[in-house]
Amino acid sequence: MGSTRGDVKAAMEGVIAKLTRDKGTTITRRKGPMNHPELGYEVMTVEYTKNQGGREYRYLETGTVHGGKLYRFVLGVGAKGFEPAKESFDRMFGSLSFLR
Repeated sequence: MGSTRGDVKAAMEGVIAKLTRDKGTTITRRKGPMNHPELGYEVMTVEYTKNQGGREYRYLETGTVHGGKLYRFVLGVGAKGFEPAKESFDRMFGSLSFLR
């Protein structure tokens, strides 16, 4: 069974709340929940930056709920390398499938 908007929103809002409590983390974008056309599942994404060891990193986190469990997929990379890595992440995530 696929995820519902309510399942994904509730689960990812918990993730976002935890991220906002983490000093040095800034949420830059939230998207969804929305249907992921290739997967047929509801997903929600959040992008954020985090300063670690004097360097800035960018993260993209996509979450979906399947079988009552939250699955989180996280890309984290130095800020300058984010866009090329995001393209690879998007292709990889688009190929994901759950066995039914």
